Amino acid sequence: MDWNYIAGFFDGEGCVHLALANRINKTRRTWYPTISCPILNTNRIVLEEIQKFIDMGTIQKTFFKSKKRKQGYILVIKKQDHVKRFIKELLSRCIVKHTELFVAKEELEFIMKNKPP
Repeated sequence: MDWNYIAGFFDGEGCVHLALANRINKTRRTWYPTISCPILNTNRIVLEEIQKFIDMGTIQKTFFKSKKRKQGYILVIKKQDHVKRFIKELLSRCIVKHTELFVAKEELEFIMKNKPP
């Protein structure tokens, strides 16, 4: 297992996901953007090997939206410092998702600089 393999795997099976999350304190709800990098596959073992190598993310069971509702798994990297490291490792290696990773890197830097207290 190495970062080149993971980059190729991510190019085919992964995506960059930008979402709004919220934090509720005693007086108000605050919305803020977050970035995650999920990788979907039907083979849990390969996702476990990737997770072990990169030492980040969690694996969850999911179902693919199809007529057969096939079971699959998703490795989600969502802690912002982990996403930053993951993007840094893949940016120069990915071909298909290079632009998405570059935009995510810029967005993540902005988010981390302006995140709520």
